[in-house]
Amino acid sequence: MLPNYVLKNRDLIVNHGQEFKKIFGLPINKFIDPMTGFDIIAFDDWLETPDGESTRDQLIAKYGERAAELVEGLL
Repeated sequence: MLPNYVLKNRDLIVNHGQEFKKIFGLPINKFIDPMTGFDIIAFDDWLETPDGESTRDQLIAKYGERAAELVEGLL
């Protein structure tokens, strides 16, 4: 039997993969590992968030409120 955290991370991939791809144009697997979960650091690097600006503010500016909500739900 798989540990709960692996099942949770796998569920994130299954439940949010299509929307993530639709919003960001990338597969969610690029940032979620079944063992460690969502890698916000790698995502923030990809997003190219400027120093002093929050990831949330950058998401809203580039992709809208729903994108910020989606990423927050992946954490």
